[in-house]
Amino acid sequence: DTLTADKPQLCFDASHGHPLGGGSWWLTEGYWPMLSQLQSAMETTNPDAIITSESLSGPYHHVLDGHLTWTLEYEDQIPLFAAVYGGNIQLYGRTLNGTDQLAHCMRIGQSLVFGEQLGRVYPNFLDQVDAAAFLRDAAKVRYKLLPFLSWGYMARPPVVDGNIPDVTGNWAWGSHDPWMVTISALQSGAWQSQDGRIAFIFANVSNDPLTFTWDFDPNTYGLERAKIELFDNPSQSQIVQNAIEKEVQVAERSIEVYIVHPALDFADLDKDKDVDLNDYAVYAPLFAPDSLSEPNSIADIDGDGYVDLFDLDFIAYDWLEGML
Repeated sequence: DTLTADKPQLCFDASHGHPLGGGSWWLTEGYWPMLSQLQSAMETTNPDAIITSESLSGPYHHVLDGHLTWTLEYEDQIPLFAAVYGGNIQLYGRTLNGTDQLAHCMRIGQSLVFGEQLGRVYPNFLDQVDAAAFLRDAAKVRYKLLPFLSWGYMARPPVVDGNIPDVTGNWAWGSHDPWMVTISALQSGAWQSQDGRIAFIFANVSNDPLTFTWDFDPNTYGLERAKIELFDNPSQSQIVQNAIEKEVQVAERSIEVYIVHPALDFADLDKDKDVDLNDYAVYAPLFAPDSLSEPNSIADIDGDGYVDLFDLDFIAYDWLEGML
């Protein structure tokens, strides 16, 4: 708590040798070298150990492994810290105090799209059945999305249109009870992995289903064209070259995730990070334009159920992309 949750203390002791009232002694000659030495020692003695501190503070992100986010309990919050430092440091531990299950779901959904590790709860939290089930489902989604949320970086959030209501709950924390907070029933975010894929996360934190339109333009993300697939069902996919309006339905207290693949990702059939004769060698034996392909055939690039010249067009378009 004396690191990221505290402010530097002014020192006026002339015998210390630094400028009175300030200087470099707090960070550059104080905590930074101390924590750097600890990190170096841990690499040798206990490489699985981590150093964390309470609350968010930019000056420490390079010498810590995590920040406790338990005080992120306010209305109109934006994920500025995660947008800047995401992928470099882990955020964890949003408090789930109180008994308002809607409030719990609100915080869980927001934490997920903000990239945080989920929850700071006591065992009796499991007695709150609906919220506990949502936390379980969100944790499973987050685990599958670790390449995006833990090692990737935050991308431009999705643009959605529709009749999406706000919800209000008691986000009780510490001595603040009641602590009423209102946010959108739909919490959404986007995270890009190091291999270029983008995960779009839509979390419905309310007790009612939501239907809305997702306005997606691949050019917004630096892509000439892309393949969108439903995370849990890759067979539901489509190729996108221009801006589209995609209808999305999310059940109550549920999460839907779409993965957007850059063009090279789905024309690279042998997954060696380039498009060349080896990929054509995968495609050619499966060429059968007049017959339905096997379900989820790797050579059915456009997902229309056939391995035909339209799929070859994708290989030709990206030919020799990724070659050194």
